[in-house]
Amino acid sequence: MLHEERVGGLRLVGERPGFTAFVPYATYRPSTVWIVPHAHAGCFSLAESKQLPAMASLLHEVLYRLERSLSDPSFNLVFRVGSRGHLRAEYCHWYLAIVPRLSKMSGFELGTGMYINTSWPEQDARKLREVVYPG
Repeated sequence: MLHEERVGGLRLVGERPGFTAFVPYATYRPSTVWIVPHAHAGCFSLAESKQLPAMASLLHEVLYRLERSLSDPSFNLVFRVGSRGHLRAEYCHWYLAIVPRLSKMSGFELGTGMYINTSWPEQDARKLREVVYPG
């Protein structure tokens, strides 16, 4: 998925050495951004400490762009990691999800467990990229 997003570029929000931020092609909330490391690891705690300043810089950029383009929304910051005992497995890859709280669940979502996302990820990413980041 990371490779496809980097090659296609339509949903990219930003990059730093070792990390890419993009709006996933299918997500349950508008303007959700994932920051994904290029190095494979099942958990944030397995990342090399020398990589973390680049991730922090990219997180700052993404939060700045969200603040400016969406009028400073509330958001959740979620570290997605593999389950205990599987952190070094080839199929686990951690990432950071920034989920702006732009909509509320209602009857359909509550009743079915399925989510309706009213935006297009390509448009969300373009809107975020249009914000001039001073960093």
